[in-house]
Amino acid sequence: MDMSLLLERLASGVTLQEGRALVAETDPEGLGEAFFAATAERLGSAPDDAARLARHWHAVSRRASDPAYALRARAVGERVHGRWRSSARAFQAAATLATNETQRLEFAIGAIDSLARAERHDEAIALGRRLARGLRAIGRVDLAARADLNVGNALLWQDRSAEAFRTLKRAAPHLASP
Repeated sequence: MDMSLLLERLASGVTLQEGRALVAETDPEGLGEAFFAATAERLGSAPDDAARLARHWHAVSRRASDPAYALRARAVGERVHGRWRSSARAFQAAATLATNETQRLEFAIGAIDSLARAERHDEAIALGRRLARGLRAIGRVDLAARADLNVGNALLWQDRSAEAFRTLKRAAPHLASP
């Protein structure tokens, strides 16, 4: 089945059984990444569609050549429903399935915000700082800035403004958008 058609059908609210059948007809190459991208894209504009799409994460993870992305989509779906700890666990599980060091660090970035929203601020900050250090060490300052942004937000939620300012100031020049 064509990838864009598959993603539209899954987002439309088909049952899990129907979703498994549709996914089984799809080329596994690039499936996970396309699934995550479609879920993340819908998060900002159509969160209900993102949640409906993310429900099919298990079928996609079993079929996709890149199953870590399906777990990231699951994490997005958990965020839509405010299930922050589940979201954090899914982001961290995706990181364990990553195929290289950059992905291992990048895929866990979403867990920072989820942990902070679950009121596990110290855990979020420690994770974010570790990820940012690792990403800077491998030359991915853009991704390190994303981790720092999440750490800065977690610090703000704890009224640790001076630390947050330093962290956000370090991140700002490396972010792709304001």
